[in-house]
Amino acid sequence: MIAGWKLRRELARIGQHLRSVPEAVYETLIQRRHDRAFASRTVVTDGAMARSGKIALFLLYQPDGLCRSSLQTCRYLQAQGYAVLVVSNAPLATTDRQALAETVWKILERPNYGYDFGGYRDGIRLLGQLSIAPEGLLVVNDSIWLPLSPDDTLIRRLEGSGADLAGTILRQRPAASRRAGHGGDRIRFLESYLYYIPASTLQHPTFKAFWRDFRLTNNKYKVIRRGERDFSMTLAAAGLKVGAILSQEALLAGLAGQEAAFLAKTLRYGAYVDAALQRESAALLAEFADDLDWKRRAIAHVAQAAERGVFNSTFCYPVERLLAAGYLKKSGERVNLLWRTAYLAAVDAGDLPAPNAELLAEIRARTVGRP
Repeated sequence: MIAGWKLRRELARIGQHLRSVPEAVYETLIQRRHDRAFASRTVVTDGAMARSGKIALFLLYQPDGLCRSSLQTCRYLQAQGYAVLVVSNAPLATTDRQALAETVWKILERPNYGYDFGGYRDGIRLLGQLSIAPEGLLVVNDSIWLPLSPDDTLIRRLEGSGADLAGTILRQRPAASRRAGHGGDRIRFLESYLYYIPASTLQHPTFKAFWRDFRLTNNKYKVIRRGERDFSMTLAAAGLKVGAILSQEALLAGLAGQEAAFLAKTLRYGAYVDAALQRESAALLAEFADDLDWKRRAIAHVAQAAERGVFNSTFCYPVERLLAAGYLKKSGERVNLLWRTAYLAAVDAGDLPAPNAELLAEIRARTVGRP
């Protein structure tokens, strides 16, 4: 029997596909109208912070009011040496705009047209209009809480990765032909809530062409395909190095050197969407033994679970302790609710460090009691 959340997700996907046919006719016209009226449809506010060589494009969509954690993120980005350009896909209340202006360089308010990649595109477009060529561009989406700790090193590691486009996780999906049962390769693309883009990439013809030709849409399925998937895949196809600083391979390598007690906590704080894997984890914990055989079976279980799902959300304890991920996703999708529930359990038990009280309260409010 298909789980309810899976059925709802599949029905939504089918609906998006059906809408894509008439959208192909009018999307280009709407985009042209948006670009012609860019100055009148957007609001640009100067902030109190000076511009630096590095720019952080921080995308917000908070129509119900600004979250306090967003101000923390802005201060954190500034401390990392970035001038923050907030791109808000919803109008800001006067008090929220004033609070942001005290902590950032500029604020761009725009319609929520094209969702996150529409905001990325218009933020990059604004930099071009201002003739600003950043030494590096960091793209941050408010769909994540970042940082969980003030001494987080995630951005420094992105900057030092040596990649032409750096992100957190390189996701793999079967190609369309393989999903249809005709074989085919797997497609690989960076998750799109956090990118670091060095100056050399910003000046690359492929990067410029991608954003010049990017077709805006309000079809979420096509935003993911044209944006999240095509962006990193297009740069990789042009010979640019696309890299992720978190990986399943690094997780398994780190676990191989841990004691059985560490592996037990890895399983205890596992966030399983798959009920069979959850039962297998519970059985392993019930059979716990501080020996090589149990460790081998526990690591094999982690490897199997990571292959089926999302390793960073399934195993938050070792991902934080060994890989120092330093962020959480905010969405209400079941996989992310389970992730946050496991994270909060580890924090409450003292097995993971707690974020500051304000941020912890916000995470709890978006997690506890949710279906």
